[in-house]
Amino acid sequence: MTPVGAELRRSSPRSSPAFQVAILLLINFAARIVYWCILPPDTMSVDIFAWKMVCDMLARGINPYEHSGLLNYPPFWMEVLSGIVRAAPVLHTQVIFGIRAVLLLGDMILLAVLTGLLYMVMSPAAAFRWLLWGYALNPLVILLTVQHGNLDAFPMICVVAACICLIRHHRRGEPATWLWAAAWLGIGAFTKTVPILLFPLLAPGAAGVKSNVRWLGLLLLIGPVALSLLPIYTLSPEPVTNAVLAYRSVGKNFGILGIGTLFHARGFIVAYSALFPALWLGGLVALAADFWRRGWRSEIDILLAALGILLSLFTLGTGYGTQYWFWIIPTIIPCLALSCGSLRRCLIGLSAAAMAITVLEYMTEVHLGSPLLKAGLIPHLAWAGDTANAATNDFRLALLRLPISLAAFLTLLAILRHFFRRQRQPAPG
Repeated sequence: MTPVGAELRRSSPRSSPAFQVAILLLINFAARIVYWCILPPDTMSVDIFAWKMVCDMLARGINPYEHSGLLNYPPFWMEVLSGIVRAAPVLHTQVIFGIRAVLLLGDMILLAVLTGLLYMVMSPAAAFRWLLWGYALNPLVILLTVQHGNLDAFPMICVVAACICLIRHHRRGEPATWLWAAAWLGIGAFTKTVPILLFPLLAPGAAGVKSNVRWLGLLLLIGPVALSLLPIYTLSPEPVTNAVLAYRSVGKNFGILGIGTLFHARGFIVAYSALFPALWLGGLVALAADFWRRGWRSEIDILLAALGILLSLFTLGTGYGTQYWFWIIPTIIPCLALSCGSLRRCLIGLSAAAMAITVLEYMTEVHLGSPLLKAGLIPHLAWAGDTANAATNDFRLALLRLPISLAAFLTLLAILRHFFRRQRQPAPG
């Protein structure tokens, strides 16, 4: 190709990052619309059913925090559902259509923000490939958005935006970018409380700013969730305390509790479940102290720290839900792209195991809205919800999910190894 031809190709609109982003979003939208259209119209996961019940309560002027027990997070999602309830008759649509449309919008925004993150750390062409196969055409993301009706795209938008700000702060050292990171985590905690648990990510930046900036960052981190909870707590203190502030996810069929279930270690499960919150929060504080002292060595440190904290929450924790993979996918994609060696192999193994087994669950479990069960194409399977015997069901699910649990343990060990290795290096500066 002549120099003039090469220059024309480089300047072609089709090779521009904006064009690639538009194509990526179009493919993402089309993939979800296609699955939405083939999904049986009356198929509902337990979450979609819960949102419908909340909408019915809101339409009748009933406080769902006080009377349903279905909302375990700050009022962002209740406010969204309230808007859907009011918009549905005006737009002549059903409430469930409005719920899925809003969730699809969140999915699209998350992809756009995630594209911005990957464009910061790699070429646009490489970012396009990772996001096309890792997100837009990832069947697990499609199922989480369309079939499950999972709202975690919204907090993850804020988590990814916070990671972008932290990478900028790592590069430039500007206090404003660190404050933006704190603000994004605070806004994320307003949508769902999980992002506030990523506070250790702020420690390296906090060590390098003035004390008044640190206090402002703390206010930005806890302010949104506090301000959003105060009005509903004032009206219904006991239900909000029980449903939101004291909420603990449950489940003995994944991770460390899943291993306990397989070995019938009931005493261990009870004792560990009681101790875990204090142990895990203590671990987060220790992690923040280490990050404060040593700072970030590279940009992948930020992303791996976010991935490790979120993955440990349900692998080492006392509850599991298939929807939690929406926390992992936006953080594991850039980690996969930037990692190498044994760490990358662990991340690939975790991604493959989680996708294969969780997609199988979505296709076969009634509470996840299985379209195959709804259409009568498959029988009710043994692991897919033996409600008459919870212990047997936990054992079967723990066995089914064992490959993911083992892959998650190996991934957490690989992330720890990454950070232990950096401890041998002197602190920056």
